[in-house]
Amino acid sequence: MAILNLSLCDKNKENIVLSGAIKPLVHALKSGTSSAKENDACALLSLTQSDENKVGSGAILALVNLLESSNFHGKRDAPTALYAMCLVKENKVRAVEAGIMKPLVELMADLGSGIVDKSTFVAGVLVSFSMGTVVWGGVFFRRGISVRDRPSVSLWQRL
Repeated sequence: MAILNLSLCDKNKENIVLSGAIKPLVHALKSGTSSAKENDACALLSLTQSDENKVGSGAILALVNLLESSNFHGKRDAPTALYAMCLVKENKVRAVEAGIMKPLVELMADLGSGIVDKSTFVAGVLVSFSMGTVVWGGVFFRRGISVRDRPSVSLWQRL
């Protein structure tokens, strides 16, 4: 919780990253309580708002796992942090390799979740490169989601 509070101040973000706090945040995302996971996802979200703090693969895998197994609060913050991280091409590859497309599609199909829009924005960033597009198409056919369940073209044009 302390890192989360400190990360909200822009002046602290670089110092938090330079001090090595990302590794403990990722560890807590993997093995902490649900409350700790929610706070750490939010802290990573805050830290990734700065271009120089787009953290790497360990955080991405932990956030993808949070998408799959968390309660609402964890699922609310994880897509936003992943969106910020996936603005960097290398992180797009890491996210797709971590299996992000399946939970994104499931969240997009869950209209009652309240995070359809966040999931769609992340998917929009990922399909902007070829590996994400190939996986995106494969997810629809493997999961049995019909063509009518796909996001419309006009939705993608708005992203």
